[in-house]
Amino acid sequence: MPDEFNFDDIDKMLAPIDKEANKAEMIGKLNAAFASGMIPFIDFTQSYVFLVFPTPDGKEWNEFSFIREDGNLTKSKQDPETAVHDIKEEIVRGLSEFVEINVNQVTGIANTYAKDPKAFISEMIKVLPASAPVLRSQADLPKVIDMVKSA
Repeated sequence: MPDEFNFDDIDKMLAPIDKEANKAEMIGKLNAAFASGMIPFIDFTQSYVFLVFPTPDGKEWNEFSFIREDGNLTKSKQDPETAVHDIKEEIVRGLSEFVEINVNQVTGIANTYAKDPKAFISEMIKVLPASAPVLRSQADLPKVIDMVKSA
């Protein structure tokens, strides 16, 4: 009979998370996110910081999610249409845990700007409740950076 699978062995197969390196990388990405001249999509909770911003040519969009508890950092690049979809999902599924979200309104705006993340982000920043934990200007960036630093 083969050896039993031990789920603890999965941890041994995964590279350890370098929380300090991930913090530094996320802070660097947050600072660079405004280079395009537009406000990126950044939301922040006690659990995580989520960031989406364009590459310099605007053809791809960078997505980063930093988990404050363990320091895990996920990152990906998407086309503009996928970026709109991911931001919409983050608003509907993530932010709805913290503020009331009008899902039909968010979906309608996402459909209107399905291939234009810049316009979608701009419109969402305007319509999300004031209490939504979303970065609305670069002046508020230090608050988000402090959340990453204090993780």
